[in-house]
Amino acid sequence: MKKNMASGILVITLFLLHISSVSAKKFYVDPMVGSMDNDGSYASPWSTLEEVFENDLIETQSWNPLPYTPGESILVPKNAGAPVHAGDTLVLRSGLHGNVFIRGATNAKDIVIIAEEGHTPILADIQLSAAKHWQLIGLTFDASAYQFDTRGTFIFVEDHGWHGPSGNILIRGCTLRSIPDATGWTIDDWNQNAISGILIEGNQSIVENNTLININFGISISGDTSRVYGNQIINFSGDGIRPQGSFINVESNTIKNCYAVNANHDDGIQSFNLYGDRFEYNTIRGNTIINYEDINQPFRGSLQGIGCFDGPYRNWTIENNLIVVDHWHGISLYGAYDCKVINNTVIDPTPEDTPGPAWILITDHKDGTPSERCVVYNNLAGQINVDSIESNNLVVDTYSDYEQYFRDYKAGDFRLRPNSPAIDGGRNDVAPAVDILGTTRPQGQYVDVGAYEFVDTTTTAILSGKSNGWKLFPNPVHRELYLSGDISLPLYILDATGRIILIVKEVKGRQDVVKIPVSGLAEGIYFIQSTNGKAALFLKI
Repeated sequence: MKKNMASGILVITLFLLHISSVSAKKFYVDPMVGSMDNDGSYASPWSTLEEVFENDLIETQSWNPLPYTPGESILVPKNAGAPVHAGDTLVLRSGLHGNVFIRGATNAKDIVIIAEEGHTPILADIQLSAAKHWQLIGLTFDASAYQFDTRGTFIFVEDHGWHGPSGNILIRGCTLRSIPDATGWTIDDWNQNAISGILIEGNQSIVENNTLININFGISISGDTSRVYGNQIINFSGDGIRPQGSFINVESNTIKNCYAVNANHDDGIQSFNLYGDRFEYNTIRGNTIINYEDINQPFRGSLQGIGCFDGPYRNWTIENNLIVVDHWHGISLYGAYDCKVINNTVIDPTPEDTPGPAWILITDHKDGTPSERCVVYNNLAGQINVDSIESNNLVVDTYSDYEQYFRDYKAGDFRLRPNSPAIDGGRNDVAPAVDILGTTRPQGQYVDVGAYEFVDTTTTAILSGKSNGWKLFPNPVHRELYLSGDISLPLYILDATGRIILIVKEVKGRQDVVKIPVSGLAEGIYFIQSTNGKAALFLKI
């Protein structure tokens, strides 16, 4: 009897899962051939995303009664009976999709708005107010396509005091640009036509792998438990990224080319805590901040790197960042408590000119309250000025230092050169497990100082096939590589850029020797890394 009951429960569960997957639908929107008289199917698409919202074709939920009061207001259906439901997807085709606005739009499951493969849907902007559980994927925002008639921010997620909170937003793989090419822009053009990128008010949101070009401010997160990862912010006149909350992870973003066209003090990453909120447990990791790529760039200004000027800031981790700025403020914390600044490279492209050289600074809050219990380890910087525990930091503040330390600073390559004084100069016990490129630390006896771990790619080092007690054979290798020694799975094979190519999760046969098929790899140098911190290099031929 119990067996039959269990089987029945399993059948019902699988049936419900099937119904759930079947019930999620796709609707298509095509400005070129669509019509709002159509049903939104693949062959009969609607016309524009703006009209889909204006015609109330999306069933969602809003708070009632208003004003929104936690514990009293409840979610009630909005646009009941509309064709698009929670969990559905709106697929956009090429063309102009307009300005999108909705207020009071909390979904039980994510509604996805995505570009159809091979298509470039272009929007002026999207504003989601009192909204939760939306995904925006692969969309293009271009103000110039709309004669700069936008709301001033391409994507604005508004936490509304009357209508309710926002959050649980995913923005991935979008392109946001005021204009494709701003080469001929004047100062007035920048001030009048540069649109800001993404502003999210609310918790639990993800902004990843987007490209923002020729903009005012880049990405601002005012909320908790969010992630800003892998974004490219290129040519901007405001601040790059603003984390304004707690438990925010800002990682692996590139922010470059600041345009000084107004009185704003531009920062790569800036946080300011004006009301004494608890901005805590934020991580700023593996970001690249570059003041300028072209010394002849018009309206080139002095960019501040990571600026946290109005604390308190508690339990922040700032590590593995490359910061190249023509200013004193490389990394600056005013009013910091239990914060860690570890393995950053902070460089001034003109170290012998004012302003600069770029520093790491931890100092009192502006009200005079001292910073406490912070640590600063393993950093390369033009100056170290900290009211904190610090060790194993190195000061590089002249062009001759740059020649001695870096591969090619004139070309913007701040990886360590062979025999750099930063090699093996750090503390192992406090360093991140990998560097800014994902290279395992340490490669030698000790970790290196700064954001980059030196990897010896000379033929002698590669062909020795030995690292931390491992042995690799044959090396060079054509088809199968054998690894012996103290092995901890999984093993990661990475290319020279730090990208994971292959993961070895299990071993058949002998546990002390791993056979790795590499015939499918292109010729070149590869890294092999283990979860126990061991690493080695091999040459594929």
